This record gives sequence, structure tokens and C-alpha cells, in this order.
Amino acid sequence: DERLQFLWLDELHRVAQAGATLILTVHGAEEENKFEFVRNTAWSDFFPDYYQTTFHGRTYIAENWARGFTILDYIPRAIGQQDAVVLRKT
Repeated sequence: DERLQFLWLDELHRVAQAGATLILTVHGAEEENKFEFVRNTAWSDFFPDYYQTTFHGRTYIAENWARGFTILDYIPRAIGQQDAVVLRKT
């Protein structure tokens, strides 16, 4: 969910060296300023509630992922169906 997303980004910031480049993949969202956390009941018996599917819009990432990082690039469908976000730790 969104709260855990920010905890995850904070942890990446903590463990990355200053100036490190990170490449993260996301499911892109059609709406640019969208964050959508979708519960998938098909796998709820196998994974915890927080391990679901999330969609991120490009504008959402630009507005919310910049704390502690510089967003260098956003590459739609860079890796199969996943979009790539290239970050540098500031």
C-alpha cells in the first residue's frame, strides 16, 4: 500500500550510498497522477496482504518519489510490461 511504499523508499535511501543510481520497476498507470493498490484474491492464500499489485503513474512518481532522490528518467515498458524509474540518491 502507499504507506509501505514510502517505508520501502526510505529504506532504499538509507542503504544506498550518496550518489548511487537505482533502477526500480513499476506497473505503469494509464492515469499519470495515479497510485492504485489492488488486492488480488487469486493469490491471497499464498502471500501476505501487503504483497499485492500496485500501479504508479508517471506524474505520481515525479511528485512523490523525489524525497531524497533525483529522478533521472522514467522509461515506459523498459523491462517487459514494467516501467523503469531511474533514481539518484541525493
